[in-house]
Amino acid sequence: LGGNDVIRGGDGDDIICGGYGNDLIVGNQGDDLIRASSGDDIIRGGSGDDRVWAGSGSDRVLGGGGGDTIYGGTGADSLAGGGGTDRLRGDSGNDDLRGGAGRDILMGSGDNDELTGDGGADSIDGGPGNDVIWEFLRGDVHVAAGTPAAADDVFAYRRLQVTPNDGWLLWQPAAGQLTQGHEGALTITNRNDGLLMVERIEPERYLLGIAEMPYSWEPAALESQAVAARTYLASLLANPRYGPMAEYGFDICDHAACQVYKGTKYGWLEPWEEAVAGTSGQILLYGGAPASTFYHSTSGDTTRSIQDVWTGSAAIPYLQAVSVPKQKSPFAKWWYKLPKDAFMDILAHDGVTMAGSLDSILTVKTAPGDGPYRVRIRTTVETRVFEITTIQRALNRYALSLYPEYLPPLHRTLGEAALSPTFTVKTRSDGYVGVRGKGWGHQIGLSQYGANALAASGATADEILNHFYTGLTPKDDPGIIPDLIDVGLFYANGSRRIVLRPTGGYVLRSDGGIVSIGTGGRIAVTRYGADAVALRIKE
Repeated sequence: LGGNDVIRGGDGDDIICGGYGNDLIVGNQGDDLIRASSGDDIIRGGSGDDRVWAGSGSDRVLGGGGGDTIYGGTGADSLAGGGGTDRLRGDSGNDDLRGGAGRDILMGSGDNDELTGDGGADSIDGGPGNDVIWEFLRGDVHVAAGTPAAADDVFAYRRLQVTPNDGWLLWQPAAGQLTQGHEGALTITNRNDGLLMVERIEPERYLLGIAEMPYSWEPAALESQAVAARTYLASLLANPRYGPMAEYGFDICDHAACQVYKGTKYGWLEPWEEAVAGTSGQILLYGGAPASTFYHSTSGDTTRSIQDVWTGSAAIPYLQAVSVPKQKSPFAKWWYKLPKDAFMDILAHDGVTMAGSLDSILTVKTAPGDGPYRVRIRTTVETRVFEITTIQRALNRYALSLYPEYLPPLHRTLGEAALSPTFTVKTRSDGYVGVRGKGWGHQIGLSQYGANALAASGATADEILNHFYTGLTPKDDPGIIPDLIDVGLFYANGSRRIVLRPTGGYVLRSDGGIVSIGTGGRIAVTRYGADAVALRIKE
């Protein structure tokens, strides 16, 4: 009895007592009574209705298929009921209780326990400790709810999904930002860099939430935007995932790196709804595949060829420079000046350093198709030539934080010092460096202000698209876009909390089943541990 024993019962109703060692006790088929002692024991009750007492060690107990009663000992025990209707009770250690498939009763101790009801309609009482209740589902009863003993209980899940039956799920991404309303099912998980929330929604409904063009603009401009946005989505779906799509597993993100999406409540305005409906299922194809329909706010006098903006890009026939009519845009032209020392300091912060004092700067505008503009910087010691993208990157990374007083209010509001790659830099006679540019955005493909100007002059959506995406006209989607897509709404920001406010009815599910069915109220989800989420619902 003092060693590490293996004890097996027979097919009858057995009484088994373990000794002081780390024992393995197997009850087998009868209604057994099993009592462990002081070791770290493993106990398997078998198929009968067993009664098991764990000992003072850290024991692992599996009741089996019957309706078992299992009592933990003073150690940190792991108690699992199995398939029957079980009764599990922890003792003074930090215990792990798992009920199994039946209608179980789980009772924690005064310490910090973890309790999982599993499949049946379970009764769960964590006790006075700081307990974690896993996969608490609709039909389960939280015995101590509303009492001081339950105040610190955590309801934890591997993931949660909220599906609205009607209305929207309201959500504010951050303090000071507009509240968004989503009609698709929202799934929330915990990643190593914060909470991740993904919306599953029909593609045409997703397009209603695109916030890329003012809805008061010309109908033809809105229609061209709808086709461009739908095609951009199709292009992402038809090609291997990259960036956040590859890392987190969704189809498209919700911000300017993909397309700005604010949920369908945001886009619930008739002009945009008509533009989406009027172009339903239409995309631009090139060689049988979705075109890369890049678009931007404002161009200069022309758009730019893709190889003239993104170094190393191959020339694409439908993404070459085209003329743009006069645009009524606040971003059409912009300029400011920086002290020479400030300009060189900005470059140095981005890793571009030169010996000597600045003598002169000159920008060389390249011909269409010859690559990005080039900037020649001469100091008292050396001369170097950079692509304009190097200067743009440095200005956008550091000018706002280091020298905001020299930037116009518009640039400070937008958070960008160089609004496009169509700009020049040169030294001035007054000792400053002048920065003068045109447009906002990468300048490739459709210019949104340019599209609206063409529409105002009488151009149709097809004509606008054919102009900016040379030679392409809308075609019916040949089956590239699926019935549902996953949109990444919230990720990679270290967030620990998401609060949803349903405007109507909803169903809340976890991997284990339905957690709750409700109407209105507030659903708060927080990070728990490394890969789980915790839930609080306020009706």
